[in-house]
Amino acid sequence: MGAVMRIARVVVDVTGVDKPFDYLIPDSLADAVVVGARVRVPLHRREVPGWVMALLAPDDIGVDVARLLPIRKVTSVGPAADVVDLVEWASVRWASRRRPFFVSASPPKSVARLVAPRYSPRAARPAENRQESGEVASGAIDAEAVATLFGRGGGVVRCGPSSTGVDVVRAAAALGPVLVVVPTIVRARRLAAECRRHSHTTAVLPDDWVAAASGVDVVVGARSAVWASVPSLAAIIVVDEHDDTLQEERSPTWHAREVAIERARRAGVPCLLVSAVPTVSATH
Repeated sequence: MGAVMRIARVVVDVTGVDKPFDYLIPDSLADAVVVGARVRVPLHRREVPGWVMALLAPDDIGVDVARLLPIRKVTSVGPAADVVDLVEWASVRWASRRRPFFVSASPPKSVARLVAPRYSPRAARPAENRQESGEVASGAIDAEAVATLFGRGGGVVRCGPSSTGVDVVRAAAALGPVLVVVPTIVRARRLAAECRRHSHTTAVLPDDWVAAASGVDVVVGARSAVWASVPSLAAIIVVDEHDDTLQEERSPTWHAREVAIERARRAGVPCLLVSAVPTVSATH
């Protein structure tokens, strides 16, 4: 009895083309072709890049597998499977092609393999300083206050306008790997430096994509960081969720806050929205 043929559904990295195509997975690439992987495939007498969006069995497709062409090669590690699912949701939510979201979720250059994770021991966090309302002032955010919000599935953290959000991130990181989205890359680097001073292993996107996808305590970046691959994700934090730069100006005009909330919901983890002036979208 012959081996069962495996099929990959691929979204090609070609402007204006959104229809996914099915390809055979050669035995030589069986271990490397996973959901999210960057591949090269034949299309209209040329070879083009793409992303694997699903793995299928012959019975899952409506054509004769003998007509399918094989994937030519795997070129890079790509977005994690949960991020690929999020891309599919976003393409429907913003009535857009999948390609822009895949581009945002992919490493800036080819990645042959991930590396060993780098998690630090979870250290004791700052002492309590919590208000009865559950809202805390800038510089007075503690692990228990954040844990309370975690128990509620997330919520809004009100901080002063000068707050960097590092206290929220430190408290959240006590519970597991955290994804943090901030308005600008300058803010991301500044926050990363503060986290490192407190002994948290930290990756700044997009430059540290491999470290983030391999596993660190804190993954931080600007708007597109919301698409980062983060193993064992424990929480998502959006700092200054009111900032207009968290919304993509070009079509599709997705908003990092909305993507973060949906991603957290799908992952079953809390989403914390940090702001001095929370928006209506954050509070409802």
